[in-house]
Amino acid sequence: MNREENQTIHGTVSISVLLNASIDAAFLFDRNSRLVALNRVALERMRMRGEAYRRKTEEFFIGKAFDDFFPEQFITACEKYKNLVIRTRKPRRMQFRLGERLLDISAYPVINSEDKELYLVIYSRDISKELSIENKLRTTEKKYYELVRQMYEGYVILDKQGNVIFINDAVEHIG
Repeated sequence: MNREENQTIHGTVSISVLLNASIDAAFLFDRNSRLVALNRVALERMRMRGEAYRRKTEEFFIGKAFDDFFPEQFITACEKYKNLVIRTRKPRRMQFRLGERLLDISAYPVINSEDKELYLVIYSRDISKELSIENKLRTTEKKYYELVRQMYEGYVILDKQGNVIFINDAVEHIG
């Protein structure tokens, strides 16, 4: 994809507009895993890859290979999904732990107007905080039910239709 093609798809919609419409990190790669374009979120994430990248511009990353920036284990997992997307021309999704972060990654095939060149749009969302909050919520809920279960007073929870969805031990002993 040349610079002019990078700017527009069919002369109408800017790739950067499409990529920046996402709140996730968004990357456009060619078939050889070379970076063609990225959005602001992805640029910030690439800058976090190390001190050497902190002040780099978007142009620095364009044209570089995906494996220049990520660990081998991550690259191997991504290559598997990339090949599947290229072969089937259908989107795929995966989750991968990269250091302390858990990433939810979606890959979409993009075919140019001549149906010759295949590109991949990758959306990557760091779901670590969401997962942490869910786990804390589950732990809190377990503690709550354990506390209520052991209460001396009877405790019953009903749904909107009046069905019993929880009773504690005191109610069970009453019969």
